[in-house]
Amino acid sequence: MSVWRVLFSPFGRTGRRAFWLAGPPLLLAHTFMVYGAIVLVLPLGYLTVCVWGKRLHDLGKTAWLALIPLLVPWAFGVAIAVGVIRQWDVPSESAGVSSSEVFGAGFALFAIVEIALHIWVGAAPGQDGGNKHGPDPRRRDEAAPEAST
Repeated sequence: MSVWRVLFSPFGRTGRRAFWLAGPPLLLAHTFMVYGAIVLVLPLGYLTVCVWGKRLHDLGKTAWLALIPLLVPWAFGVAIAVGVIRQWDVPSESAGVSSSEVFGAGFALFAIVEIALHIWVGAAPGQDGGNKHGPDPRRRDEAAPEAST
C-alpha cells in the first residue's frame, strides 16, 4: 500500500506495519497540537482518521473509533483550562488543587489512553480474510468481497 493511500484515503484496510509507521508520528503531532498548533487541527485530524480508520477496518471495527485519539487531546486541553480558570476564582491559600496537579493528572490520563489505544490498534491481529471493508492486506491476491446492498 502506498504512503499516499495510507495517509490520505479513509477507505480500505491496512496492516500493523503501515499503522506503526504512521501512528506514533501522529501521536506526537497530537501532543504538540494540544499546546497551541491550532492550524494543524484539520490536517492532522484527517490524517489520523485515514490511518486509524483503515487499521480499525482491518480489525473489523468501525472507523468512528478513530475519533478517540482526536478527542482525548481536546479533553486534556479542556481539563487544563477548567483547572486554570478554577484557580483564578479561588484564593491561592484555600485552593484544594493546584493547576500543576490538574495539568499532571490530565497529561497522565492523556498519555495512558493514547498509548494504550496505539498499542491495542497497532498490535491486534487483523481479521483473517476479507471483510466488508476490503481484502486482507496480508493477502494481496485475495479478491475484494462483493458490496452488499
